[in-house]
Amino acid sequence: MRQVARVLNRIVLFISVVSHPALASESPEKISNAITVNADEAQNLYEQGAMFVDVRTRQEWAWGHVEGSYHLGLKSTFVLLYRENAIDHKTPIVIYGSGTHMVRATLASYLAVLWGYEKVYYFREGYFSWLARDMPVVMLSDKSIK
Repeated sequence: MRQVARVLNRIVLFISVVSHPALASESPEKISNAITVNADEAQNLYEQGAMFVDVRTRQEWAWGHVEGSYHLGLKSTFVLLYRENAIDHKTPIVIYGSGTHMVRATLASYLAVLWGYEKVYYFREGYFSWLARDMPVVMLSDKSIK
């Protein structure tokens, strides 16, 4: 497990360097063996009970996330999906990040497919397109802002 975590951390470091705003344009539109979905398609999957996985940082997730989603930070807990009994590999998983200029969801979708998940949905548009369409979210309450 530690070896997998080390490899994942190296990949994430490489991606974060390559995806620096000065170097990156957009995340790829397609991931081999994953299905790219837009916000409307993601909403349909949400209504059907698909598992939503947010791969943004813990702080970004705390500020707001798709209601009912799970936070699996790409640099920390995402590797839990590698475990054989993590979840059924036939479970529909919608993976999202911030949006099209970030590559976390790209890498996470690629890894989920690589690890044998059969129904991986790459929500390329990400959280902010979900938020902009007024879809169900959980946000940091005003009371907790100090």
